[in-house]
Amino acid sequence: MTDKLGLPGCEVPFAKFDVPLADSYAAAGRDAHYMVTFEFQGNAKDESGRTFTGARMWVRALRNGRTTWGIMTGLPPGSDILNIDPQTVTFDADAAVHVEAPAYEFLLFDSAARLVAETGVNWKDAFHYLYAGWENADSILTTDNGLIDQSSKNKNLPHAEKPSSLKARMKGHPWYDSLHNVVFGL
Repeated sequence: MTDKLGLPGCEVPFAKFDVPLADSYAAAGRDAHYMVTFEFQGNAKDESGRTFTGARMWVRALRNGRTTWGIMTGLPPGSDILNIDPQTVTFDADAAVHVEAPAYEFLLFDSAARLVAETGVNWKDAFHYLYAGWENADSILTTDNGLIDQSSKNKNLPHAEKPSSLKARMKGHPWYDSLHNVVFGL
């Protein structure tokens, strides 16, 4: 199967099944105990100004609601063993950051798959609709006629419209000028 550009593609089917979250993590090769993991790696400083090169720190939100912190780093030259509180360490702006959120990713893609299966929208648009719905958006401004047609045919989807349509609806409202400037940057 290829896409519109002739590149290899695939079709992602949707199926309803009851799988405990921990089992879905294991199938994906993820640790089932963590909801979110943040890892930072680079140069860091503690509150007293000590610099640590090549530091690695992690913060993990566990499924049971607890949070764990940890840090690994070499000691500054001439230092004795130090007790470093990871919550007081700041990393340089160029430090590498790695984020994993397997539970949220699972829920995001499961929600998108349900929307695709239940409404027939394409995958790209499913993410637009999900985000607009989660943020309680009044409408999605787009020039994509397909997205506009989909939303007009299915009243369960957030409303999509062209910017010119919103602009026309706004005219005559007392707050038109200020909102127009915010939306259209004029």
